Amino acid sequence: MRTPVLALVVPLLILPAHAFGVPPPVGFSLEGALFERAGATALRVTAVTSCWVEGWLEAEARLGFGSADRPGGRATAAVTPALGLRWGPELGRWRPLLGVEVGVLLSADGESSRTTGAARAGLQWFARRDLALSVELAERWTAGAGGGVEAVLGLGYAP
Repeated sequence: MRTPVLALVVPLLILPAHAFGVPPPVGFSLEGALFERAGATALRVTAVTSCWVEGWLEAEARLGFGSADRPGGRATAAVTPALGLRWGPELGRWRPLLGVEVGVLLSADGESSRTTGAARAGLQWFARRDLALSVELAERWTAGAGGGVEAVLGLGYAP
């Protein structure tokens, strides 16, 4: 019984692991964000898939779930698909981040869709080779609603 298990495990042990200074080709993360605009605070959760492009540049596909302002001061649920670029040089366990994104804010009531985007700066810490925590600040804007500041906390996995 132990021989088949060893036959499966031993090849996995000799596979090389990623070094901290080498970005993995694909990564996944989940972000929680608090967004402040004109005295109102909104919460958004975003799923992010990133893919290494060149050097320290990554392309991102983002799908956010949160709220959107409506006339009259009320809010409705919204989905925000977006594409972005993120630059982050590898410095061992620490990684400074700069990113931009552009997307569409789709409200659940189906009444409106507006262009949205953000410019982000932050810091990422690798707890392990494949697990990272990040903290970012962003300037987010939405067409017709203006801009505001967003604080982002993320948990990332890069297999």
